[in-house]
Amino acid sequence: MKIKTMGASPLTGQIFQGTLNTEKSMWVGKKEDVTDQAVKAVAEHLMIRKQKYAYRINDGKYLILSHEIVESLPDDFKEYSHQINS
Repeated sequence: MKIKTMGASPLTGQIFQGTLNTEKSMWVGKKEDVTDQAVKAVAEHLMIRKQKYAYRINDGKYLILSHEIVESLPDDFKEYSHQINS
């Protein structure tokens, strides 16, 4: 079965959108790098919904996604800041 989906590359961390062959767990045809769009959409979603998400990962630990709105940007973020229109 082939489905349209998004997924992160285990090698590069890039997020791709395209068609996945579910029987072979392989991308087929052209896939598009949507990393910046996907991360921005998740940031906007977290800000709007004011909700946290937790996902169990393979080693049994949990990955928690949440947001924090601050007055000024900590130094370790200044190189990587992006704009969201709120």
